[in-house]
Amino acid sequence: MVCGMLGELTKLHAYDQYVVNLNEQSCSSRFWEIIGFPCRHVVCAIWDKIENGENAPHVDEWVHPCYRLSTWKAMYFKKIDPLNGRSMWPKSDYPFTLNPPKHKTQVGRPKKKRRRDVDEPNNQAGKLPMKYLAVTCSKCHNKGHNSRTCKG
Repeated sequence: MVCGMLGELTKLHAYDQYVVNLNEQSCSSRFWEIIGFPCRHVVCAIWDKIENGENAPHVDEWVHPCYRLSTWKAMYFKKIDPLNGRSMWPKSDYPFTLNPPKHKTQVGRPKKKRRRDVDEPNNQAGKLPMKYLAVTCSKCHNKGHNSRTCKG
């Protein structure tokens, strides 16, 4: 663990290096910003801070407020009334049914090869096109024709 300025800590692994800023609550793995609770790099940085005798805030300060028990209790404080079963729902005058789209069969034989995406790499990489391949006759060993079209 290497300490930098302004609360920046760099976690050194065997092959990876992650920059953790505890003041801004950010990590270069971006897990902390996206998910909202500390990743393993941040936990290591907090443990290192505690081991060095520095004062670390409570765990609730490192976690996004949506994951706190107080937020959950505030969300479900009011009573949620249950709904009646489907058989007791009022009948609607306008029944709405969603039908599947109509399928129209295309004319002609279906293609065997699947349609490739625009950014998908070509599977022919490393192969030369047929116009660059030289055909050699197995009878006379000349190039330019094969044994079926050989004239001597």
